[in-house]
Amino acid sequence: MSDSHRIDRDRTDPLPFLDIGRITAPHGISGEVRVFPLTDRLDRFDHLSECFLTSPDSQTRRPVRIMSVRPNPPQLLVRLEGLEDRDQAERLRGWYLSVDRAHAIKLPEGSHFICDLIGLTVVDTQHGVLGKLSDVLQNMAHDVYVVALPGQPDLLFPALKRVIHRIDLSEGLMEVTLPDGLYEIYR
Repeated sequence: MSDSHRIDRDRTDPLPFLDIGRITAPHGISGEVRVFPLTDRLDRFDHLSECFLTSPDSQTRRPVRIMSVRPNPPQLLVRLEGLEDRDQAERLRGWYLSVDRAHAIKLPEGSHFICDLIGLTVVDTQHGVLGKLSDVLQNMAHDVYVVALPGQPDLLFPALKRVIHRIDLSEGLMEVTLPDGLYEIYR
C-alpha cells in the first residue's frame, strides 16, 4: 500500500489527488513544518520539488514548492516556499501535502492505493456481503482490512493473497474468502 489514507466518500471514481503527508506542527522559528508521512515509500520525498497544499476539509488546494526535506523520524522536516516564520507554519497545522494522480508513485501489478480501496463493498464467498472497507491498519507483517456494516461490530481480516480473490475498483467490489472461524468471531 502506498500514498493516501484519508477518505470520506462513497466509491465511484478515483480521487484526483493523493495525500502523501500531513503537517502536524511547526518546527523551529523559520517556517519549517513537521510532516507525518502517509506513504510507506519515504523515498518519494527525495526528489519532490512541487506538490499541493490541501486543507483538512479538502475544499482548498494550492500548489507549493518544496525547498527541502530532511528526516526526523517518525516525521519529516519540510521547508515550503513562502513560509518564513513559525506563525505562518502554525496556520498549516492539519493541512496535507498532496500529489495529483499523474505524479503518484507507480505501484506494482496487483497493488492499490489505500484511498482507492476504502469504500469498496467486501463480499465473502460463503457469507455474502460483509460491509464496506472502512480502514486499513498497516502492521509490520501485513495490512489488516477493517470492514464496517451498520449495526454490526467491525470485522477485521488479514490482507493476504489467499484471502483476497479479486479487487475491482470500477465495480467497487472486493471478493474474499475469510479464514475458517473468522466470520463467527465478529458476527
